[in-house]
Amino acid sequence: MAKASTIYLRSILDHKDMPTKLRKFFERFFKYIDEAAKRIPICLQADQQLIETLRHDMTQIEEIKEKLPSLATDCADLHGSLDIFYVNKIMKFDFDLEELDWANKQFLGSGSFAEVFSSELKRKRRPVALKVASSPVKSDNVSEILMADRTMRELRHPNIIRYFGATYVKKTSGLVWIMVMDLCNALLKSLYIDDINKDNHVPGMMFPEHPRRQAAVKRTLTHCLDIVKGLEYIHEKGFTHRDMKLENVLIGNEDVAKITDVGVTKPTSTCARATVPRRIWHRKFYCPLKTRPTR
Repeated sequence: MAKASTIYLRSILDHKDMPTKLRKFFERFFKYIDEAAKRIPICLQADQQLIETLRHDMTQIEEIKEKLPSLATDCADLHGSLDIFYVNKIMKFDFDLEELDWANKQFLGSGSFAEVFSSELKRKRRPVALKVASSPVKSDNVSEILMADRTMRELRHPNIIRYFGATYVKKTSGLVWIMVMDLCNALLKSLYIDDINKDNHVPGMMFPEHPRRQAAVKRTLTHCLDIVKGLEYIHEKGFTHRDMKLENVLIGNEDVAKITDVGVTKPTSTCARATVPRRIWHRKFYCPLKTRPTR
């Protein structure tokens, strides 16, 4: 085989046209190399221009980034001023304060941003809850208040506290926003944790042979189902509650659990894009693995 290969290669190399063919091949090859070499300076110049363009664009981006915070602040201030003008001069509230039994309201509780009272709609003699803002409407909080108002009007479900609308009271410090909502009987937390008689209706506190345990289990499961239905509706509407906890579930008429404080809900897409911490629900409901510090 080796001898045959040697004879074959020698016959090719000794052919009379071989030098001519090799010369033509290399001439054509070097011609292409020369043409490529002539294009190298043009390519380098184009690369340099591209680098300069990118450098200029990056400089502009950095300049814009420096201006964005102040621009966003200016826009927020302008937005707040426009919303204040709308609330004070244009907005038509759902109720006048005179339509409520404001003088005989009863204090129920308070939170970080509002106090809650029980009252009554005079014309219908309907019991209602009044959520009275702790501070007056100002340019730095009015947009959030109006967003909460719009959200609560949109969410209508048997397992979500019904929002009837808004009214206000004028004080020397300014206009104080009042939300008029359905009045419920108790907090879920009061029923299952704070009640001194909870061992009579909380399944986990009752002996298996307790005569009322089966009814207590059914009641608890019904409350759980009520909460799930309310949350399912909120999610179907494209919102995330962001503050689900026992204090934000009330027990209404006919022992129905209703989710409250839905004014803090935000569109789920907004929560996903936000630069705030990723946690958008209450930490106490995390599984234990999520609450452990990472090493």
